[in-house]
Amino acid sequence: MKLSEFANVYVASNGLSDIQKSRLIHFQPYLKVIIVSEDLNCCKPSEEFFEKAIAIAGVEDKSTVLLVGDSLTSDILGANRFGVDSCWFNRKKKKNNTQIIPNYEIDSLNQLVTYE
Repeated sequence: MKLSEFANVYVASNGLSDIQKSRLIHFQPYLKVIIVSEDLNCCKPSEEFFEKAIAIAGVEDKSTVLLVGDSLTSDILGANRFGVDSCWFNRKKKKNNTQIIPNYEIDSLNQLVTYE
C-alpha cells in the first residue's frame, strides 16, 4: 500500500522553488502540493512558514498533521513549536544530541506505512 492511498501527502521544503520542484518531479503523482519556502517568503522553522503551509494544504485541524523531516533544527523544531506531531527521518541513525525531541523516529520511509 502506498502512503498516498490513505493520507494526503504534501512536501514543505526550504530552498529555491525551481530547484526543489524539479527534484520532486517523479513524486508528483503522489503529492497533493509542493510548498517551497521561496514561494512563501519565509523558511522552516518559523511559525509563519507552518501557518502558510497549513493554509495552502487546507488543513483545519492541526492534530491530523504529521511532519516527516530529516532536519532536527528546521523540520522537527518547527513542527514542535507549531504544535504538530513530528517524525524524524533519521536515515543515517544519528544520535540526537539536542533538546529537540520528535514524536516519532524512522530510518526508512517504508516505516511510515507500518509505524505504530
